[in-house]
Amino acid sequence: MAMPKSLRALFSGVLVAGLVFTALPATSQIRVDAETSSKVRAGQFSLPLDSKTYRMTSPMGPRCMPVVGGSTHHLGQDMGARNNAPIYAVAAGTVRKIVNGTNSTSGQVVVTHRIDGATYESAYMHMWPNDVLVREGQEVKSGQLIALVGSSGPSTGPHLHLEIWKDRFYSNDGNVRNPASFLKSRGLDLSSYATASYSE
Repeated sequence: MAMPKSLRALFSGVLVAGLVFTALPATSQIRVDAETSSKVRAGQFSLPLDSKTYRMTSPMGPRCMPVVGGSTHHLGQDMGARNNAPIYAVAAGTVRKIVNGTNSTSGQVVVTHRIDGATYESAYMHMWPNDVLVREGQEVKSGQLIALVGSSGPSTGPHLHLEIWKDRFYSNDGNVRNPASFLKSRGLDLSSYATASYSE
């Protein structure tokens, strides 16, 4: 049976043996339009989000629990940003661990670095599985696009939760570092590139 002319115009696809083939929409426009690397760098370190596209929200330290499942002692720095905003590696390293995000579990990308002769790990959280753009064992450059901002796990909205650990991620509490202080002491002030900064 021939397709009516009005339906052909609607589909604007290719008609083959009575079947219509149309181009599928892009699943995430940001994958096409995102910068492939951070434009802000200080030595070997890079800004994890694009300049002036994020707010410094919940800082590291004690806090009121913001959402069920959230922690009362915050181990990183939150940066509120739009959904699907690009996330960049803060330094060169190797992707050691990826955790797929769900409604109850925060998505994670953990990268191992050698910095000043010591081992550190940076952790990026709250991405959804389809928003992780690297794989375990992959070498990444400083400022390389590794993921997109999401809101998986205990989260009040789209943001990047960034953690820095000496030696190994979640090794012991004495090894956690304040990401804002850690990067500022190395020439990269997260607050100066934010649109706003909020204390707890």
